[in-house]
Amino acid sequence: MPLMITSEAIAKLKAAILAVQTVGEIHALIVDYTYEEIEQAYSQLTPQQQTKIQGISDRDIQRQLAALQSSHRSPTRSLQVT
Repeated sequence: MPLMITSEAIAKLKAAILAVQTVGEIHALIVDYTYEEIEQAYSQLTPQQQTKIQGISDRDIQRQLAALQSSHRSPTRSLQVT
């Protein structure tokens, strides 16, 4: 039986989606809502709103990847014997 999602619940979730500023906040919504709820709310966003959310996700993921890459690089230092 399909999950019945009220329009009030979707409106609340849409507002929460539009308020996110980081990918961590997006992940928090994923924990608090079902996939179906998120999918339905996201599909009701305008293309510009979807682009904004995707941009936040892309930005933060790129930052995380850059941080991981820089933490795995060890600076080359010459050893000097004194």
